[in-house]
Amino acid sequence: MKNIDTLKLTVLVLLSMAMMPSAIAMGLNRLNNQLFAAAAQGNSQKIVELLNRGANANAHNESHLTPMHIAAEHDHSEVVQLLAERFDLSDWADGYTNPLHIAAEKGHVQVVQILLQAGADPNITDEWRLTALHCAAISGNKEVAAELIKAKANVNAVNRDRQWTPLHIAVALEHEEIIELLLAAHANPNALDHQKWTPLHFSAEHDNVEIAIKLMNAGADKRLCNHKNETPLIIAFRCKNERMSELLQRQHDTHHHQDQTDHSVSETTRRLRRLMSDLRTRNQQITMMQRHTRGSITPQ
Repeated sequence: MKNIDTLKLTVLVLLSMAMMPSAIAMGLNRLNNQLFAAAAQGNSQKIVELLNRGANANAHNESHLTPMHIAAEHDHSEVVQLLAERFDLSDWADGYTNPLHIAAEKGHVQVVQILLQAGADPNITDEWRLTALHCAAISGNKEVAAELIKAKANVNAVNRDRQWTPLHIAVALEHEEIIELLLAAHANPNALDHQKWTPLHFSAEHDNVEIAIKLMNAGADKRLCNHKNETPLIIAFRCKNERMSELLQRQHDTHHHQDQTDHSVSETTRRLRRLMSDLRTRNQQITMMQRHTRGSITPQ
């Protein structure tokens, strides 16, 4: 009888030991779920309590987001600071959106500063190979862009598929302050995207003369052609952007082109000028014919 009782006790002990890992896991899951909720609420006191009880600052949900992602999105800088003390920055891998991208796109300057000071890589990329500086160019936040550039963000990084630099994006979205920052940090004004469009092509399409001037002053080459052999001038002409066409047709580029460079204008540009000259001549002939016709009509 004693042996049977001992056997039963042994079985119960073994069963309880087998159940312990799952019970511990359930407890940790509850703590981690509470940590996500506290991060969303910005409850820094609750964050400290949960971390001290064993909650995992690096826990991921089904969307591969951490409590740090949630706090960064909601601009809870104090929570971000607390989590940064226990967050493994090496856990951020290329190919996933990370808290730095989120803070940059949302324009949360203080969160960006905290993350960079904690050792976040300013050049880490997400699933579209966008950097945080791309995200700042999208949001148009000058302060965020300045912090990233100060942290040695690559101003000429290109994303996947379209091969856009932050400058392409800033010009396309007409964020002039970001453009000035990028050019001051030596962003390449002649960078080519997947269709060989330069930022100057973008400004020509949007008829933004002020941006085009900034780009050309920084060395943008108005003779470069895209995949359809179109210069920015042809783009401007095709889009009927008169102010841009006039700017790009000027004989002298005040910053970079010398007289001999003006003679090496691409053949496509010369053809376009001849076409415009022919159109003006034709319009003059039509006007003269109309005057002649009106003068020859006698009242009945």
